[in-house]
Amino acid sequence: RDALAKSLYAGIFDKLVTAINSRLDVGRMASGKFIAILDIYGFEHFKTNSFEQLCINYANERLQQQFTHHLFTKEQDLYEAEGIDWSKINWVDNQASLDVIETNPRTGPGLLSVLNTLCKIASSTDDKFMTELRNNLYDNEPHFLVLPNRPNEFVIKHYAADVAYDVAGFLDKNRDTLNQDLIELLLSSSSSLVSSIATALAAPPPSIPSPNTRPTQPPRPGSQTVSSKFS
Repeated sequence: RDALAKSLYAGIFDKLVTAINSRLDVGRMASGKFIAILDIYGFEHFKTNSFEQLCINYANERLQQQFTHHLFTKEQDLYEAEGIDWSKINWVDNQASLDVIETNPRTGPGLLSVLNTLCKIASSTDDKFMTELRNNLYDNEPHFLVLPNRPNEFVIKHYAADVAYDVAGFLDKNRDTLNQDLIELLLSSSSSLVSSIATALAAPPPSIPSPNTRPTQPPRPGSQTVSSKFS
């Protein structure tokens, strides 16, 4: 598997970004002023879309919701509280798209919950995953569609576009994460860079709840799947 190489690459990238941000932070520390940039336009829609595109598009769905929640909902509530005369802006809430991917208390498990459950069963296949998606989502989520002429694909109606995903390889890609043994191996490295990356990998990721969902406990380090890191 490439999980070890991917984790080291991601760790080095994070350290570079942290170092750059630290140097650029000098101005903010001196004046207390700064400009923040949120880039949410990394949505992907190719001829063939797989697990990687789902992860990227899910992240963008969550960022889009954060953006609209703070820019429209909170600002409009503030205007109303202060009695400011303004024209109300109607905007599209993308919660229905997130309900397909996340666990929805109203309709049951979402796509990632179904995927992670099957990844715990050694005999699971991508075809079984597709069957479980039909059973759990097709009748409950209007933003989830299946294509009669494409039995191995499903469609999610994202805020940006309708995207068809091919289930081939979904389970293997979701399992492609570092186990605890590899993390401990990196921790024992004589390289300070590698061991520091391993220390970050060993720490459970912080939970970033959606505005409309309750926070969950982070999974045990080394045991989570790739998609469980979104939890």
